[in-house]
Amino acid sequence: MNDFQPLNLKDLIDRAHQASANLAQTPVQARNLVLKELLSTLQAQKDTILEANTLDLETVRDLAVADLALQWLKLTPERLSIVRQFIELLIGLPDPLQIRSGTVANSLYSLSGFRVLPQGVVCGLYEFLPEFPILLASLCLKTGNSLLIRGNAENTHTHQLWGNMLDTILKKGTIDPQCFYSFASDRSVTSKDLIASDLPINLVVPYGRPSFIQDIVKQRTVPALTPVMGNCYLFWSTSGSSDLVRSIILDSHTGLPDAVNAIEKVLITPNINFSLLNVLFNHLREKGFVLKGDETLAAEFPDLTMVESSEWSQPYLNKTVAFKIVDSISEGIQWINCHSSGHADGLVTEAYRESQQFISGITSSTIFVNASSRFSRLTSGPSGTVALGMLGRKSIHQGAIGIETFLKRSQIVQGF
Repeated sequence: MNDFQPLNLKDLIDRAHQASANLAQTPVQARNLVLKELLSTLQAQKDTILEANTLDLETVRDLAVADLALQWLKLTPERLSIVRQFIELLIGLPDPLQIRSGTVANSLYSLSGFRVLPQGVVCGLYEFLPEFPILLASLCLKTGNSLLIRGNAENTHTHQLWGNMLDTILKKGTIDPQCFYSFASDRSVTSKDLIASDLPINLVVPYGRPSFIQDIVKQRTVPALTPVMGNCYLFWSTSGSSDLVRSIILDSHTGLPDAVNAIEKVLITPNINFSLLNVLFNHLREKGFVLKGDETLAAEFPDLTMVESSEWSQPYLNKTVAFKIVDSISEGIQWINCHSSGHADGLVTEAYRESQQFISGITSSTIFVNASSRFSRLTSGPSGTVALGMLGRKSIHQGAIGIETFLKRSQIVQGF
C-alpha cells in the first residue's frame, strides 16, 4: 500500500493528475503489459487472495452484517476467474486514447476529429465487494486515469492485499506508480474527506448498497456516478409468452454476486390469463422466490404478500418479485418511468406496435424487448465491452459503467 507520510491530500491528488497525464502519453502496449502482469499475479496468488478474504469473513462473523453483504463479501474461485476474464477482455481491446475521425458542424471549419482523453483522477469508494478495486484499477489503467481507492472496514485484509499487489507491479514497470493510491480502511482518511472537500478529483465512483451510494452522492462536491441495481420492471403484455416471462425473470436474477439487472417488479393488464399467472407463481416459488402483489392480486391469490406503496420504488436485492395490475401499456410506461431504477426495464410481447410504443415511451437507459436483462461484467459483443455496473436515467452518464465512462473528448478543429 502506498506510503505518503504525512499525507497531504491536495499534493497527492496533484501528483495523481500528473501521473494520469503521463499515462495518457504512454503507449497502449505498455499499459497492456501492466494488465498482463496483474493477470499473472492474480493467478499466482489465487490462494493468498482467498486467504485474505477468509480473514475478512472471520472478522465480520460476529457482527450484525446482512446476508446480502456477506454474499458480496465472500470471494470464490469462480468470481476470481471472472476478474481474470475481465482483464483479458480489456487487454484485447484497442487503445481507447486515440484521435478519432468526425465532422465539425460549422461551415467555417474543415473536416476534423476529436481526441479522446482520460477523465484524470478517479476516486473509487466501495463496500463489501472485494474485487471492485481490481476491476476499477484495470479500467483506469486501460483508459489512462489515476485511481484513488478506499474500501470499508469489512474488507480490510483483501483491500490491503490488492493495494500492495498493484504497488509492486507498478513500481517495477514503466508506468508512473503515482497513478494509484490505496487508502487504508481506518479513519485516518474517510470517504467524506475525499468527497466533501474542495479537491481536484474528476470523478467519484461509489459501489455498494443503495444506502451507501446515496450517502456518497448527497455529500460529494465533485461529479459522481450513481450506480443502481435491482428494482427493474418487466411489462407482460397479454400477447407475450408466459414461458419467456418466466425465463427472463429467472435469468435476470443470475448474478455473481450482484444481480444488477434483476427483474423485481412485473406489470400486467386486467385481461391477463390468471391460470397462466398461477403457473408462473408456482414455478417461481419452486425456485425459491418470495412473491408479492398489489391489493387486487393479493385478494385473488392469498399466498401473495401485499406490497407496501414505498416498495414500488425500492430494490429488494434478493429473490423477491412483486406483481401489479395496470390498465394499459400506456399506464405501465408511466409507472415504470416514475418508479423503476431506470437502468434496465423490459417488455414481453408479440405485438410490434406495443414494442414500438414501449421503446418510444420508456426513459430507462437500457430497454429490453423479449430479451433477458441479465447483467454480466463480461460481454463478448462486437466491441468487446466490459462493464463494472449500471447507471440509471438520473446519473451524469447512462448505461453500462465501461470504458467510455472514464473518457472525455477534446475536439480538434482545423481551419481552411
